[in-house]
Amino acid sequence: MWVVLFWTVLNFFFSGLVDGFVLGEQPLSKIAIHRITLGLSNSTSIRASPILLGSNGEDTEWVSVDLEHDNPSVGDWIGVFLLQTSTHPPVCRKAQNQKTRLHIYAQPQLRSHSMPVLQYKFVKDTNSGYTKTGKASLKFQIINQRADFSFVLFSGGLSKVGSLLYCPLVFESSPSSGFIDDSFLFLAFVERNIDIEQMIEYLMLQPKLVAVSNSVSFANPKAPLYPRLALGKAWNEMAVTWTSGYNIDEAVPFVEWGLKGGHQKRSPAGTSTFHQNSMCGSPARTVGWRDPGFIHTSFLKDLWPNARYNYRMGHLLSNGSYVWSRSYSFRSSPFPGQDSLQRVIIFGDLGKLISQEECKPEVLRPSTLSMMYWPKEIDHGNSLAFWQKIADQIGYYHAERDGSNEYSNYQPGSLNTTDQLIKDLPNFDIVFHIGDLPYSNGYLSQWDQFTSQVEPMASTVPYMVASGNHERDWPNSGSYYDGTDSGGECGVPAETTFYFPAKNRSKFWYSADYGMFHFCVADTENDWRKGTEQYRFLEHCLASVDRRKQPWLIFTGHRVLGYSSDFWYALEGSYAEPGGRENLQKLWQKYKVDIALFGHVHNYERTCPIYQNRCVNPEKSHYSGTVNGTIHIVVGGEGATYPISPMRRAVMGRYMILSQSQGTTEMSRAVRMMASLLAC
Repeated sequence: MWVVLFWTVLNFFFSGLVDGFVLGEQPLSKIAIHRITLGLSNSTSIRASPILLGSNGEDTEWVSVDLEHDNPSVGDWIGVFLLQTSTHPPVCRKAQNQKTRLHIYAQPQLRSHSMPVLQYKFVKDTNSGYTKTGKASLKFQIINQRADFSFVLFSGGLSKVGSLLYCPLVFESSPSSGFIDDSFLFLAFVERNIDIEQMIEYLMLQPKLVAVSNSVSFANPKAPLYPRLALGKAWNEMAVTWTSGYNIDEAVPFVEWGLKGGHQKRSPAGTSTFHQNSMCGSPARTVGWRDPGFIHTSFLKDLWPNARYNYRMGHLLSNGSYVWSRSYSFRSSPFPGQDSLQRVIIFGDLGKLISQEECKPEVLRPSTLSMMYWPKEIDHGNSLAFWQKIADQIGYYHAERDGSNEYSNYQPGSLNTTDQLIKDLPNFDIVFHIGDLPYSNGYLSQWDQFTSQVEPMASTVPYMVASGNHERDWPNSGSYYDGTDSGGECGVPAETTFYFPAKNRSKFWYSADYGMFHFCVADTENDWRKGTEQYRFLEHCLASVDRRKQPWLIFTGHRVLGYSSDFWYALEGSYAEPGGRENLQKLWQKYKVDIALFGHVHNYERTCPIYQNRCVNPEKSHYSGTVNGTIHIVVGGEGATYPISPMRRAVMGRYMILSQSQGTTEMSRAVRMMASLLAC
């Protein structure tokens, strides 16, 4: 019996590692919230302060959580919960601890969707003496998400897989290895810090609820927040989208705006939302569900080119009073064909925050590296530097500015890239984020956190988005690919949270004009093959541009439809999504597309001007005159972790330039166009 249990746990543990390190498992999925048991302790106290947040209009605040526990353990963790009311009546024993409004229902009828988890911390990670003293103090940074918050102490029931590798990793010597089969190398796994009994506790048993804190509240939880700009359907139109807690029955949304120093006018806003039954599957429809609030969009029309405008969002309440956001500003688009400096930032796969807090390196000794795959044909020898490079790529990271380990090691560059972009805001004019936005994967609270993260950019310059596999893909939902990467969202949150100038919101393809640039944005998660509706749109988009006014024609989308030497594409022998070039390269060639940009692969890659697998220009970095091919650039290395498998450069190396620096790609146009990688 013990042997069977051991191998069951080990199999579950290993499969979690493969998902977490190789495929990027959503860390919130490690919380078995539907299997909670009650173990309330009268001698345990947990207190959150301050109790009132945002008294001066702030949408982000720090909360201190002080804890005293009479039976502390290494598996104790604190989760941050939103106190939203379930629409279902209680059907079993209800517990209310310390007069809070957090309702916890014991299994098996736990209404888990009534208590979404936002983030969590293991108590001992920041309080080394906790298991001896039972006392701890933690700090959480939370944002306004239209509800009160509470902090809950649990014991066990949470996989600590993401916490096995801490901070920078340093190899003492090269790890041992052995072959699984002819294709992959297996790196021996020896667990460190957690024994088999703790593995069972974390992975197989239910979380035990021990104590619940008092609630903390924002002064106005319904306030208009997180504005994001986007180009409208006309070049002189700007869309302003934001989130609030106000339904149109209780308040009328609008934007007050005008030229800086000039008369201010008001434009009405439309309101939309989506519901739990709009989700296609779990976890988005079950444990990951979180009410998205209300999404408002207003269109500011007839803008002067290159002019500075001020704006703020407002809501007129039924009693005649107003609720206002703070004031923002943006510069309107240049006239199509205007010959001036225009700077465009393009990237994909950003994800959410990773903290920059300092931590001490851990020394990895032989056989302590977690299980991972590596192509055996790579000549790594026994080089310590080789293995150290791997450790640097897969080390443990925190995912929030407060050190919460919610996103583990999946998006190590997200915060650095975001902060660098915010710092460089005066130096660019528009952003294209081409898919894989927050990697929410069915945990809806992440959309608020993501819009908060990008607000300094998105409120100042147009923030144009595209659909990726982590926004759209779900079996039998109409997506071209039948994967489960959206976590049951099937595109609904992405299509609602951000505006983009498409004719049909469920068909995420559109065109956009910005000065000398004409963009054709593909929806790679919908069928793009010849003969489809999207193919016809793409051809029309490419054919309709006046190249005398807009000489720079840009094609972009999430998945790589052109060229990439990513390992998995190499295994398929396609070096891109199968069928991508076969269906689209004749269009690119016919209409002389200058650059095609893609995400999905978490690297920076760039080809020469290429057509039908051949370089058509001998130069390596500077091209002039007639270029009889398209330059393909992969820009998916902006936040998510690098792919563990390296590129097979033996085949594609002569055509590709590779960089594993995380950053963004900038295109600028004055007399010529320049594309460069901005490492963050």
